[in-house]
Formats: sequence, C-alpha cells, structure tokens
Amino acid sequence: MTQTDYYAILGVSREATPDQIGSAYRKLARKYHPDVSREPDAEQQFKRLGEAYEVLRDPDNRKLYDEYGSMWKAVADGRAAPRPEPGPGDSAPQPEWDPRDGHGFGFDAESFGHAGAMFEELFGGRGFGFSSRMSGGSGRKAAFRGGDVEATLELPVSEAFQGGEREFSLAQPEKGKTRRLKVRIPPCVRPGQRIRLAGLGQQGLGSSAAGDLYLRVRLRSDDKFRVDGSDLHVSLPLAPWEAALGTTATVPTLEGRARVKVPPGSSTGRQIRLRQRGYPMADGSHGDLYAEVRIEIPRTLTPDERALMKKLAEVSSFSPRADN
Repeated sequence: MTQTDYYAILGVSREATPDQIGSAYRKLARKYHPDVSREPDAEQQFKRLGEAYEVLRDPDNRKLYDEYGSMWKAVADGRAAPRPEPGPGDSAPQPEWDPRDGHGFGFDAESFGHAGAMFEELFGGRGFGFSSRMSGGSGRKAAFRGGDVEATLELPVSEAFQGGEREFSLAQPEKGKTRRLKVRIPPCVRPGQRIRLAGLGQQGLGSSAAGDLYLRVRLRSDDKFRVDGSDLHVSLPLAPWEAALGTTATVPTLEGRARVKVPPGSSTGRQIRLRQRGYPMADGSHGDLYAEVRIEIPRTLTPDERALMKKLAEVSSFSPRADN
C-alpha cells in the first residue's frame, strides 16, 4: 500500500506544532475550497487536506501515524498487528484491511468538499477549518462526531455593542432548503470572537453527534460610526462660521452623545480625539473616538446672509489657494 505523507500534504515538518498544523490547514483549505478555487483538482486537494488534518490534529492519531504510517488506522482498530512502518529496503507488511472501510480511514471523505457550501449564504461567509473527533474501541469501526464549521458574522458596530437577538438564513443545499435561525449576540461582542451554535455543523457518521457552527464576528461600519480596529470615527458637520470662530458641538458615541470643543480655525478633515470613547477591548479598556470636521455650506442664502458673505469676501485677505 502506498504511504500517504500527511505532513507533505499540509506542507509542514514532522516536528510541526498543533498551531502550525492548524494554520497550514486553514491557509490551504481556503485556497482549495471548491466554492472559491479555480484549480482543476481543487475538490480532490481539499479532501486530501481534510484527511491529513483530521489525522495530525489529534495527538493520539498523530502518534499512531508517526509510528505505523499508513497502517495506523488498522492498528487502532485491531485489524493489524502493531508493526512499525517499514524502512528503506524493507518489504511492506500488509494489514488485514476491512473492505467496508474503503481507503482505511473511518469517515466519508466526500463530506469535505461541501462543508463550506452549507454556509455560503451566511452573511457572505464560507465555512472553513472544520474538525472531527474519533471514538470507539479496538476492533470496531471508528465513529466520528460531525465536523465543526466556521463562518463569518458581520455586524454593524452599534448592533455589536448593544447585543440582542438576530435572525439569519442558513442554506442547506444537501437538504434542498434554507433554514431560518436566531442567534443571541452578547453585548460588546469583539472582533474575532466566536459565537457557538451547537449541533449546526456537519452531520456525524452513524449515531455520532453533529458538529457545531461557530460564527466569527467581524465589525463593519454603519451609518454613524466608521470602524478602525477598536477606534471609531464619526463625522462632525460645522457651519463655516463655527469652524472659523470655534464652537462647542455634540457628537454621537456608543453610549449616547458627548460634547466636544472645536478650536477656532478648524478646517475640513481636522480630527478631534475623545479618549476611551471607542469600542471596548478584551482587557477592559476602550479605543478612541475621532470626530472629523466637515464644513457644510448652506444650499441657499437669505439676502442678509448673502450681503454678509460679500462683505467678508471684500475685507478678507485669506486665500485657500495661495500655495497652488
């Protein structure tokens, strides 16, 4: 039997740490996912990646694989004597494979090609990086819990801060239907944080439990706030005379409105910083809030306003294009 080098498939060394194995898998799974890849053999590559990851992510499975190579599964199930993988020049021992196992690995590899497609319509997210766990005693076919699936959940920054319940559609192509689900968003949910929906991942084999769906949160700008990491930006519209003379104005924050002092001579684009009024972070601190000046001109002028503008133009020596 030809030895499959799972380390080579993932492009990692045999000394790779679990984090390195996971990182390599996620990178390659995104590249070869059949829903996004244009590679002609993307589906087959994706299945091979999934098989390699399922073996190497589990410490017990990895230990057996390192010692017995392609025979590891037969040894684990008691279908072959525990003999190490042959070295160069040795004849390869042939385990007594159970023909019901197909390629000798106790899960349906076809499922790997469709994990991401199940969640294609979930806020534009796709499911990558799923995993399975093996159970079962010696001499029995291994049972596998369904794979966990991860998708992206984009939330407007105001909604993420407030939290609450949200409905979304979960596409299930294999069942030919779309399922409506509700998810409870915890207040102040942070970018990168995951929300777990139990039992909504891949179906398990046989009587095994289904995996879970994890929604990884991503913040997006809304009609009030522009997101920049944990910092927030808001627009501060000013009349020309307010910008020239200075004023006190109010700006929106996540917790209500706040007063800011606008220095005289403020031009469009000037940013006024409000410390610790941005989005909350994991350590309990907050980002900053930046109010950006935007000078607004009246669309129409009253006769008195027009007369004052003309007078200003006559007496002022200011030229905004002096350096042009």
